[in-house]
Amino acid sequence: MAEINQIDWLSKLLNKSKKLLVLTGAGVSTGSGIPDFRSANGIYDRIKGVHYSGEEALSIDFLRREPELFYRNFIEHLYFPEAEPSFVHRFIARLESPDRQVTVLTQNIDGLHQKAGSSRVVELHGSALRFRTRDGLKFDYSEVEVAQNAICYKGEQLRPDIVLYGEALDTDAINSAICALQEADTLLVLGTSLRVYPVAALPQYFMGETKILVNKEATPLDGNFDLVIHENIEAVLKKLGIS
Repeated sequence: MAEINQIDWLSKLLNKSKKLLVLTGAGVSTGSGIPDFRSANGIYDRIKGVHYSGEEALSIDFLRREPELFYRNFIEHLYFPEAEPSFVHRFIARLESPDRQVTVLTQNIDGLHQKAGSSRVVELHGSALRFRTRDGLKFDYSEVEVAQNAICYKGEQLRPDIVLYGEALDTDAINSAICALQEADTLLVLGTSLRVYPVAALPQYFMGETKILVNKEATPLDGNFDLVIHENIEAVLKKLGIS
């Protein structure tokens, strides 16, 4: 459990920050009922009798080879248009003030930071609430038809506007993230294991004063942070007095 002096220190650091950068992972959205897809059971092909892991079923190669299974997995495990922001999402949004600029870099694809009211969000892995054609035209989830094994717009098959395994991250998103990291005075990392690259390498671009990590489990990069708290994120944030 986090010691009370850690909570006090975290509160002071956040209150002092004028340009806060928050990097979020799956642990921020579990309070909204959205599981980390890597902890899911993946998907089973009943016809071939083959089980595919969550990571394999979310790869560009799998989309090309097994499109029906890809969409079934996406709709069952990654598509949550009715989800509501958790306490953590709302807390991050409330950190914004006339005296504090907050930029959110998120690995999540659920759109809940925007739904909670955060105004500066960089979606590093795209969004499961957007879809695109082969020509790059994009559509909101409210505009498309979702079936068990397909997502279409006026009969044309679409794909989720997310970064799949085997694909590079969007250059604009990465550049925006690096610029925000270089301008921030405080880095707050929440709910990520810092094991997925290239996102796990982003904290090295931070040039500010203080790096903070709050995650239930230890990460390989704990030693690179000034303050590390291994506790439930919501429990930690509920103890803070933030102005």
